[in-house]
Amino acid sequence: MPDITSTGLGDYFFDPLTESDMAPGVYSPPNRGSNGQAPPEIRNAADTPAPPLPAAPQPAASQPAVPQSTAPTNPPQPADAPPVAAPAQPVAPAAPAPSSFLAQITKGKVKQAYRILQYGPGGIGKSYVASQIPNHVFIDLENGTGHLERAVRLPTPRTLDEVRTQLRELATLEHGFTTLCIDSADRLETLIELEVCRENGKDAVEEIPYGKGPGLVASKWNAVLTWLTRLWEMRSMNIMVIAHNTVAKFEDPMLATYDKHQIRLGKKSGPLIFEWADICLFANYRRYTKQEDTGFGNVKNIVLGTQERLWYTTDHPAAAAKSRIALPAEMPMDWQALAKYL
Repeated sequence: MPDITSTGLGDYFFDPLTESDMAPGVYSPPNRGSNGQAPPEIRNAADTPAPPLPAAPQPAASQPAVPQSTAPTNPPQPADAPPVAAPAQPVAPAAPAPSSFLAQITKGKVKQAYRILQYGPGGIGKSYVASQIPNHVFIDLENGTGHLERAVRLPTPRTLDEVRTQLRELATLEHGFTTLCIDSADRLETLIELEVCRENGKDAVEEIPYGKGPGLVASKWNAVLTWLTRLWEMRSMNIMVIAHNTVAKFEDPMLATYDKHQIRLGKKSGPLIFEWADICLFANYRRYTKQEDTGFGNVKNIVLGTQERLWYTTDHPAAAAKSRIALPAEMPMDWQALAKYL
């Protein structure tokens, strides 16, 4: 098969043929004599100017002239020559389809609702702050918002099935609420544990064999967080979960074990909610400590408290907290103070 040589332009290719490949009727070089020159008739023919080529026929007046192609043509091939494969042409990449993931790439900050967890001691005002959020609605599991003038609430659910129904209605029916407040996660976990015990025929989660109880509770919590995430995604609703705190031993592998404020939930379900939330706020009063000399070289630490209520937004050895947006390390426990950062 003859070699294929590129012109270097990437558009056209030539098929040079050897003398043995020449087809009949195609000019081939003559034999030269012993003196290395061609016969006289050939030399005289070479000195004679070639006649001009006939002019190309002109197109009819009614038809536009078609430009002559300058693309080189391949010499004739012998009848028994194998076909020459057409050169591969570069294929331009296809544009992403409108439904493809590449067509849906986003960049930079995206305006979206927030998932907020606030926890702290009872009576500090967590539910009151939530009631100040515009267009809110409570799922009041503790039946404890009746004293709040601005609180808007659904009927208090008595079972986990009723919680599911309320979440389903918020997701599928028309309403004007933009924030859902769960008050509280502690009571919701109690309903989850009751359902787990009923399904396993036990009176307490701890009675479920092989220590599977906490895992079953965490699985139910995963389902609840999935429902809340659907509200957050489908209806662009802010979700605020309210919980209480507890002081528990925190085992830090880099330091010694120490006490830390944590969410008062199961050992497996608490970390799930903490990870799910975009913002986790620890609510507490501002407190100070001072040392008092008791004599004989002894010093006593005294804790002094104030009525100033604060949110702590970053993790600290004393309390778990976090934020996926830029917030001050501590800020007033007030919705307007937080809203300007959202």
